[in-house]
Amino acid sequence: EQPAFAAWLAAWRAAEVPAVLTPVAFTASAGSRLAHLGDGSLLALGDAPPSEDYVLGFELAPGPLAGLVLEVLPDASLPGPGPGRNEHGNFVLNELTATLDGAPLALGPARADHAQESWAARGASDGDLASGWAIGGAMAEAHRLVVPLAEPRELASTARLELTLAQRYGSQHLIGRLRVARLAAPVPAEEPVPGVALLARLADDSPGARAENASSWERSAQELAPVRARLAAIEQELVAPRALVMRERAEPRRTFLHERGNFLAPGAEIKPGVPAILP
Repeated sequence: EQPAFAAWLAAWRAAEVPAVLTPVAFTASAGSRLAHLGDGSLLALGDAPPSEDYVLGFELAPGPLAGLVLEVLPDASLPGPGPGRNEHGNFVLNELTATLDGAPLALGPARADHAQESWAARGASDGDLASGWAIGGAMAEAHRLVVPLAEPRELASTARLELTLAQRYGSQHLIGRLRVARLAAPVPAEEPVPGVALLARLADDSPGARAENASSWERSAQELAPVRARLAAIEQELVAPRALVMRERAEPRRTFLHERGNFLAPGAEIKPGVPAILP
């Protein structure tokens, strides 16, 4: 077992479990209806428009606020089945912005358990609507976007948090189901960010679960990126052996009725056609 994996596992096991926030207000800018489900998540219903912004409101209890976690969740009602509303289940979150009691709340660089090439997680909080976070290659799965505050806060009283999720890519690249949680303490710096399924089994120390955790870590760990790149290059270099099995002739082979089955004594030539008994 690699020491880097052991350090990553220990850090995330010790991390605080985010507290799911219950939305008190939620609207969609282009006609979708957001339905509040029992687990604190919101599900987008109705015809999916090309682009749309979601505005979500929460009441935060007093206490520390270090960041937010956005979970995108699959659902049987979604194409793919989600977590996006695009036909393939993908989405593009171009920008996540926040206000606290009406004042802008500065967010730090976002991180995620998975991101599509050229659509990195940090694009969701970089202030640029031309960038964004997408999950191509890992649809139909739950994913987590961890967004730290630029400066952690200590809330002395109840505060109103409002989040705006700008989704401007088009082609119905919209989040279909989502849930928001609050971080009271900064998350570990160790990469990668555990996904929803991985997070659920981090505490399981059985050999099978630990092997699964190690495999998940190896697929995303930054220090193993050169190794993964080299393996991918080797796979591209490998050429599978090819053997000719069958090929159509340019001219049909002449076929004969053999006298007494002797191929050395061909009789009448046989032509292709429909048996005479058929109409």
